[in-house]
Amino acid sequence: MDPLSLWQYVPIADYKLPEGMVVETVRGGVVGIWRRLTASGKDNVVPLASPEKLQSVSDALLNAAVPPPDWGSALFALDNAVMPRLKEHNPDNPAIFIISPPHGGNAPILRQYARAKGWPEPAPPSVKQILDADNGWFESFTANSRLPWVLPALEQCWLRHDSGLGLVRHFFERLFSGALNRGIVGCDSWAWAYLKHAMALTRTDPLVAQPLDPLRLSLWFGSLARQNNENSPVFRQSDDGSHVFTPDGGMDLANNPGEAGNFLKKLAAYSRGIPGVAWALWRESLNTLPEGDYEEGRDAVVGRKGVKTLWVTPWDKMRFPNPPLLLEKIQVLVMHALLLHNGLPRDLLCRILPFSPHELDRTLNLLRVPGILELNEKKWRVSAAAYPLVRRLINGEGYLVDEF
Repeated sequence: MDPLSLWQYVPIADYKLPEGMVVETVRGGVVGIWRRLTASGKDNVVPLASPEKLQSVSDALLNAAVPPPDWGSALFALDNAVMPRLKEHNPDNPAIFIISPPHGGNAPILRQYARAKGWPEPAPPSVKQILDADNGWFESFTANSRLPWVLPALEQCWLRHDSGLGLVRHFFERLFSGALNRGIVGCDSWAWAYLKHAMALTRTDPLVAQPLDPLRLSLWFGSLARQNNENSPVFRQSDDGSHVFTPDGGMDLANNPGEAGNFLKKLAAYSRGIPGVAWALWRESLNTLPEGDYEEGRDAVVGRKGVKTLWVTPWDKMRFPNPPLLLEKIQVLVMHALLLHNGLPRDLLCRILPFSPHELDRTLNLLRVPGILELNEKKWRVSAAAYPLVRRLINGEGYLVDEF
C-alpha cells in the first residue's frame, strides 16, 4: 500500500512539523541553523564507496528507482477527511478548505478527486477576469446545484496587484452567503497566509495533510522503488554501507522506527515533511559506482541476484541549491512573489513587481542557474530542492511566510 493512502488530513491547528525541525526565526542566522541541522558526527568514518568514484544516476535508472509521485494514492485519505464534513451541511462554513505547502501535491490531488467523484471543477479565471473582477466566472459554480464543486488552486484566482483582489473578495462574499453551493477549495499555504490576512478570514477551519516523518518517508521511497522494478534497488549510505531503509521498503520499521536512519531523520526535518521537497532531495542524493567497483547482488541482507545498489550521499555532504551570497532586494521580492502565487509566468511577474523586464529577466536567470528557480510550462517557480532554504531566507528578511 502506498503510504500516501495512509496520509492523515487534520485541522490546521493540529499540524505538527517533523521531529527535529529547526524553527528559530533569527535574521542572518541561517548558517548557525544549517550547521546544527546538517551535523552528522561521522567525520572520521572511512567511506565504503569512495566519493571520487561515485557517479550520477542515469535518467532511466533514476526514474525507475524514484518515479514521480502518484498523487492519486492520497485520494483515500482525502475522502476520509472530506466526506464527513460534506455531510454536515454547516451553513456557517459552506466550503471545505484544503491547504498545502508548496510541492505538497494539493492541486493535482484535488483535480483527481473531482474527476474520481464526477464533481464539477470550475476552471480558474483568466488574468482579464481577475483584473476586471468579472462576476461571470461564478456561473460555473452554480451550473449544477446537486453536486459539490472542487476548486483545486485558489492561488490561481488572484494577483497581488491593485486590481487583483476584487474577484477573490467577491468569491468569499458569495461563498459565505451560500450563493455558490457546497464546495471544496484547495489553496497553497503562502497564498492562504496572504488572503487570510487581507480578507480577515475567520470562518474557514481548513484541513491540511500531516507532514511525512522518517518512517513514512522510508515506506514511500520503498514503494516508489518497487513500482517499476521486479528487483527494486538497494539504497545504502556511501560512507558506511548501512541501509537507509530495509530492502523490503521499510515495512519492518513499524516495530522499530529507530532503524529509519540518520539520513531520513534529517531529510524529514529539512524538507519540513513536504512530499515533493523530500522526493526531489532524495533523487539528488543518489549515486552509482562504475561497474566492477562493487559486485551487485551479493548483499548479505538482500540475498538476491541482480539487485542494483544505489549509494546515498551522507547528509553533511549533500549539495543544495544556494542563492547568491549577497541577496538583492529584487531577488527576495521575486522569490516572495513566486511563492505567494505558487509560481507565475514572466509577463505576470512584470505586472505585479515594480521592475523593468530587463531587471526581472536578469534576476530570474541569476536565480535559475544555481537551481533556486525553475521554469516549467512557461511558469517560474521556486524549485522543490531550494524551497526550505528560500523559505528560511524570506522569513529572516521579515516578509510574510506561511504557517508550515
